[in-house]
Amino acid sequence: MSSYDRQGDHVPLLHEDPHYREEDAAAYDGSSGVVTTESRPASPLTHSPTLDPFASEEPNVSRTLPETATFGRNLGWFHVYSLVVSRIIGSGIFATPGSIYRSVGSVGLSLILWVVGAAIAVCALTVSLEYGCMLPRSGGDKVYLEFTYSKPKYLASIVFAFYTIFLYSVASNCIVFGEYLTFALGLPPTKLANRGFALLLLTSLVVIARGDGTNDRSSLFEGSIWGWGSMSTAVLKITYAYMGFASANDVMNEIKNPVRTLKTATTAALATVCLMYFFVNMAYFSVVDGEDIRNSGELIAGLFFERVFGYSVGRRVLSLAVAVSTAGNVMVGLFSQSRLNQEVARQGVIPFSKFFASSKPFNAPLAALSINFIQAFFIITFTPPADIYAFILDVQSYAQQFVALAVVIGLILLRRKQPDLKRPYKAPSAAVVVRIATCVALLIAPFIRPAGGKGDVRFWYGTYAVATVLVFFVAGSYWYIWTVYLPTKGRYELVERPEVLDDGTTVTTLVKESRT
Repeated sequence: MSSYDRQGDHVPLLHEDPHYREEDAAAYDGSSGVVTTESRPASPLTHSPTLDPFASEEPNVSRTLPETATFGRNLGWFHVYSLVVSRIIGSGIFATPGSIYRSVGSVGLSLILWVVGAAIAVCALTVSLEYGCMLPRSGGDKVYLEFTYSKPKYLASIVFAFYTIFLYSVASNCIVFGEYLTFALGLPPTKLANRGFALLLLTSLVVIARGDGTNDRSSLFEGSIWGWGSMSTAVLKITYAYMGFASANDVMNEIKNPVRTLKTATTAALATVCLMYFFVNMAYFSVVDGEDIRNSGELIAGLFFERVFGYSVGRRVLSLAVAVSTAGNVMVGLFSQSRLNQEVARQGVIPFSKFFASSKPFNAPLAALSINFIQAFFIITFTPPADIYAFILDVQSYAQQFVALAVVIGLILLRRKQPDLKRPYKAPSAAVVVRIATCVALLIAPFIRPAGGKGDVRFWYGTYAVATVLVFFVAGSYWYIWTVYLPTKGRYELVERPEVLDDGTTVTTLVKESRT
């Protein structure tokens, strides 16, 4: 057997993994007991021409590399459950309710949208589960896009590389950490204090890698703004608050019994968070009055604690606890994102790819982690304080809709073109339709004028959409110049060569080969 031979399918055979165990095969096949390699039925991880209509006979198409899983399979069920819960619960639930309320104008509509957001997250999870169980290896959406969209060659890889490097950032959570720590310590909320604490958190984690209710319940929907132009920004922020539900897909190579664990642990984690989010929002709106919520910025949780527990305990102790929780989310984000960056680097489509793919010297993706550090450091240091948190969230959430739409459309394509691929889990058709409809609606929304002509930031309401599209445009231009224009003009072609680094990590090296 050999792995797929077409570009972008860096999908390993499980038994080629030095950390492969027979129980992983059993989990993959959905059976009980031990299943030997020879007795396993055909799967998408085994080469079969009848199951691979995209395969190419061209000699320069990628020779898929076996996965080394250099970190080992160390994550059990509770680890994955904790990873997903910690990844979801970050700054979103503590910082976005005020902005969401400001966008939609009422408590009732805010609560409805949080329930809608939970339903959207559930539908999105089913898509991730089908892909994750079908292709149980690290990389998440990167692997799924490359597996589905093999042509144009390298396009999916490069666009996703730009997405993960430029459009994802832990800076937003670091900023919230700084704001809550400043609030808890009773310091003036200056940019120096807020951003200083944010940089302290970011730097520390990279180093380590080494009261009374005043709302009127009878008027929950008073002041509601029902236009999609206004509600869409609220939905984007809610989707951001749930965004970590697929974080386990990024580290599948490190999970014991990956398929079984993915299906059960992530489902339980998302169900837990959905319930928590609803009741937390109920608590906020029961204690903090509407005007204070509207003006709370990212500090609604701090106001809630202060009203319920008083200044000393509420403002200082519990606000500090929110800061610590946010710091934990940053840590989990860096854990999963550094591994995703490493997967991007392993394919050789970014500069200095060998350096960023390496796990030396501490058997950890420290070089890949530096990508997140540099990007977040720039955002925290040089961006203006006003509205930056909301803008970062909007950019990240909007960019994610492009990726999510491509992934779910790819799922439909695979079902039609490769119906015999083994799928230990299959997303319900209704969930797939909801996922597509939601992505399309959110992608269109920024160009619909909100009520009053103002969004949740002080500049033009569609700025985040333009910024996102511009990054993807640059990614497409980079792909064309590097893989089409320059090779044509220079009369050469990019040829992939497998290579194993000193630390055992397998990578793809792209070399120029003159055309004869």
